[in-house]
Amino acid sequence: PLYSSAASDVYKRQLTDSLSWRASVQTTFRGPSVNDTSTGSATALAYVSQTVAFKAIDTVGNPNIEPESAFTYNLGLVYSGDNLQASIDYWAFNFENPIIVESYGQLAAAYAAGGTSKDAVASQITCQGGLTDGSCAASGIERIQANIVNGPRTETSGIDLFANYSFDLGGMPAMVGFEGTYTCLLYTSPSPRD
Repeated sequence: PLYSSAASDVYKRQLTDSLSWRASVQTTFRGPSVNDTSTGSATALAYVSQTVAFKAIDTVGNPNIEPESAFTYNLGLVYSGDNLQASIDYWAFNFENPIIVESYGQLAAAYAAGGTSKDAVASQITCQGGLTDGSCAASGIERIQANIVNGPRTETSGIDLFANYSFDLGGMPAMVGFEGTYTCLLYTSPSPRD
């Protein structure tokens, strides 16, 4: 069975001896693993601040998990001279249905918030005596069930900059440069289906 695959195209064109442009486009697909779809659980201990103690965190698979996919592309210019190397790239990523594990910290916080937030997660919180009915205070949490789910769609884009200048400094080679990334967009949909 197909677990993951990727298809990509990469382009580069020399504009002058020292200047070129580049572009790439890629699609990626990853199907859920056997552990992602298993209804069994894996248990670990983790610190839960609401209880001021380490508690059992059960990570539970989901037989209805859907594959995740991504579409990415970038466009850039590259300069490569005698002493100067520089590049600027625009990039964008679009992730659909990422396979994630629910945050046990967020589940505990929702339970502690009370009201409809508590009601929404009560079945994933085990209190003393093995109850999952929301009957204990947050300090009484004994176990948390964190499910493997499809997360919300995420889009991000930005600009990468790189420059490196080499020179001679009193007979010794020296170099100065910088790298940086500016994030233009970071959007996460409110729910997995948006």
